[in-house]
Amino acid sequence: MQRVPAELHLIPIEVADETHRYVLRQPLSDAEWNAYHDLRRTILFERRGRVGVYNAAHADEHAAGNHPFLFWFDGQSAGTIRIDITGTDAIFRLVTIREDHQRRGLGRRMLALAERFARSQQRTLVHSHVNRAAIGFYESCGFAREGPDTGGETVLMAKTLPNS
Repeated sequence: MQRVPAELHLIPIEVADETHRYVLRQPLSDAEWNAYHDLRRTILFERRGRVGVYNAAHADEHAAGNHPFLFWFDGQSAGTIRIDITGTDAIFRLVTIREDHQRRGLGRRMLALAERFARSQQRTLVHSHVNRAAIGFYESCGFAREGPDTGGETVLMAKTLPNS
């Protein structure tokens, strides 16, 4: 399994809630990287009819400023998100929650931790290319559509984060 080169992530990054039941952490072991890629490949690609196109070794996974995270709930991997830190904002990419954990508030918890990470990187604007089926969820989390709707599979959405 492809890992993020050590020089890009010298210190493991973890963001947790006060109970530590909900944790956003970069994958550390081969098993965690496998879980990260399996969730993304299965839910975001194969379940949407895009079989055989997911690339776990894609260069963007390992680019400086890009932070892959596994979301943990009660010690089990429950979701994934990659947070790309750009010059002015953060971009939430390939966000997913395990199917057997959906509709239980975990997506909302994961986004809250991702927003906390973005703020720790001095970013107060977050963008995400959101699958049309998830637009209502993102709107309920404070995101708004941004720019023209091009009719594609995803819609660009944004959220301004509070400074604290």
